[in-house]
Amino acid sequence: MTATLNAQEYVFAGSFNWDKDKKGIYVFRPDTVSGKLKFISSIDSIMNPAYVTISAYVPPLL
Repeated sequence: MTATLNAQEYVFAGSFNWDKDKKGIYVFRPDTVSGKLKFISSIDSIMNPAYVTISAYVPPLL
């Protein structure tokens, strides 16, 4: 019996943003065949999120 894990990969990008009403963090899903990124979601109300990191607690962004 073989178990298959259907894991998804995501790319998170932060940007320089001095206006909290504009988007600052973007979420994409990479296409490993074409090399393109598919836009999934974006987060606003975060000022200047140029540095994105994973923490012990990761609230759902999607």
